[in-house]
Amino acid sequence: MKKIVALLLMVVFAVSCLPVVPAAAWDYDYYYDKYYYYDSNKDGETDTYIEYELDFSDYTAEITYFSTELSHLIVPEWIKVTYSYEKEYWNEWGYWDYDYVSKTSIFTVTGITGIDDEMESMKSIYIPYTVEYIAPETVGYAYTYIETEEDFDYVLAPVSDFKMYCVEDTAGEAYARENGFSCSLFKNIASAEITLEQDSFVYSASALCPGVTVKAGEETLTENIDYVVSYKNNINSGTATVIITGKGRYRGKNMTEFYITPLSASGATVSPIPEQVYTGGEKKPSVTVTLSDIRLKAGRDYTVSYSNNKNIGTAKAVITFCGNYTGKVTAYFKINIGKITGIQCSSSSSAVKIAWNAVKCDEYYLYKYNDSSKKYELYQKLKTNTFTDTGLSQFKKYYYKIKAVKHNVSGVSDVSSPAASASCYTWLSTPSLKLATKNKMVDVSWTKNTKAAGYQIFRSVNMGEYKLYKTIKGNANIQYSDKGVNNSDVYTYMVRAYTTLNGKNYYSKLSTPKCSKDVTAQLNAATLKSHRSFKIYDKQSKTTKVESTVTLSDSDIATLKNFAAKYFKKGMSREDRLRVTLEWINGNVTYATTSNGLWNKICGKSFVDAIFNYKAGQCAQYNGAMASMMCYLGYDAYLIKGWRGSWPNYYWQHYWCEVNIGGLIYMMETGNAGRSGGWSYFLTPYAETSGYIINQKNVGYY
Repeated sequence: MKKIVALLLMVVFAVSCLPVVPAAAWDYDYYYDKYYYYDSNKDGETDTYIEYELDFSDYTAEITYFSTELSHLIVPEWIKVTYSYEKEYWNEWGYWDYDYVSKTSIFTVTGITGIDDEMESMKSIYIPYTVEYIAPETVGYAYTYIETEEDFDYVLAPVSDFKMYCVEDTAGEAYARENGFSCSLFKNIASAEITLEQDSFVYSASALCPGVTVKAGEETLTENIDYVVSYKNNINSGTATVIITGKGRYRGKNMTEFYITPLSASGATVSPIPEQVYTGGEKKPSVTVTLSDIRLKAGRDYTVSYSNNKNIGTAKAVITFCGNYTGKVTAYFKINIGKITGIQCSSSSSAVKIAWNAVKCDEYYLYKYNDSSKKYELYQKLKTNTFTDTGLSQFKKYYYKIKAVKHNVSGVSDVSSPAASASCYTWLSTPSLKLATKNKMVDVSWTKNTKAAGYQIFRSVNMGEYKLYKTIKGNANIQYSDKGVNNSDVYTYMVRAYTTLNGKNYYSKLSTPKCSKDVTAQLNAATLKSHRSFKIYDKQSKTTKVESTVTLSDSDIATLKNFAAKYFKKGMSREDRLRVTLEWINGNVTYATTSNGLWNKICGKSFVDAIFNYKAGQCAQYNGAMASMMCYLGYDAYLIKGWRGSWPNYYWQHYWCEVNIGGLIYMMETGNAGRSGGWSYFLTPYAETSGYIINQKNVGYY
């Protein structure tokens, strides 16, 4: 038996002509046993104590015990109980738990099976018509002393002058007769005849309350004196109930029914259904239906069925009314090919790329404006939602229109979307840069752009930030001599062309950076000394620190010797040896992950062993092996732990190799073959690189 914990009990009494017990009290329960107390004069003292048992199968209550200090008691017809019960559930930790859930229910009082045996003070009781059973020698009985010849005896006996108030033809009347108690009878309203002024109505969205005539025999009873009227289920279509509850001389309940029929909704209005976009699947748009300014609800008031709702054309929606409404109405809507949206254009100096959101269609028609004919002409038929137009002139605006097309549509040959427009300028062509390094001077020259109004030269000193260094106005001069430079410093240059249109400057892309130092000459002049260790520098924070030192083992040295013997040919230059090593690592090593099983094989291996023997690794192994080979060959190489990407919003951890040659720092980035093999750098100054972050600053050009 489930434990029920009661929260609040409310008891409502139906007899107004007798002494009334208060209508509310607190209670306590233990399993199904209920206990509650009445404070009739509201002075904080309890007059009445009642114990009852609830039956949750049919929501009935049985009084199992009560005692009272009152001389008159009214037994309620029903009680309203708010209680809680344990609801089990499977909790997040994987075992059964429970919560208390509250619920309120009405219990009809149907029996009296127990009573205090010392209730001689109670002289009368009202038994409601709902009580179907009264246990013998309970109501109206109390223990009393009786004098005998020998002694006094304490026996259960009827209370003298006890009176019962009952409803005729009920268990209360039968009990009074059987036990010889005086009984005042209320008439039972259940035997009365009920007549309604109207027993059928059409749904009106409001409560329907037909007039009522109640007769007991030949007597017509009076509302609010002999009875009160209430209604149930009297708004929606279906069967409604009229409830007659006895009052005054009458007790009990009587009921009759009337009917509410659905309202015809054939005059309902369906709001225009928006045009639907063709997708190849069924379209089932929601509909808005109103009747007499009342918006009806789908599922409750109507259902919708669709036909011809898959292909381009006119589809049909049939609204069938239900519930409180009857009838049907039909609405139509269009299915058409989708419009071209989300157009994006990008360009170079000789091409324009156009992309747009995909539309369900057979193909796209791309139109291009013809300067000669002064109109748009069909240029391409496409199966995809991107197109690159190549071979274009620099710094010119190109105009396009795009349509989505569906062929062989029923009733017509082709259907197309409205034309969407796109336009884009091509860039100015990017100049090609050349440098000539002289004593304390660098000659900078570039290719001429006939559409340029001038040129801008950007310069970086010793890996520093690029700054606009010189603006050359006009198109006649395509060179500049940078005088007064220091021979010991590194200067890196980029140049771009610009032109002016409607008072606004437009620029080409920056040229590829060029460095004033010749790396081949630097290599050949370097003093080499083979060594077996190098450092890893952590440059991820704002300051640089040494993370660790890598020492090459005898096995590593042997592996590097074997590689050199196999791949370094006789007569190779220093530059060629380094390039062979970098390109071999880039092209022959597989990026190691746990999913391909290679990481587990190389985990714990040296950089040299992982790359040259197992041919697997990640960025640290790739570039650590390159640094190892350079140390073996005698260069001042080491590994950098930093970031790639763009500071401060987009970056990820990366390791790469640096080498110091004659006091100048160069990048040796092997790249990650099969993963990021598209970028690698060979003896490149940072000023000519892109996408590296050192000490939380972007380095290189962007």
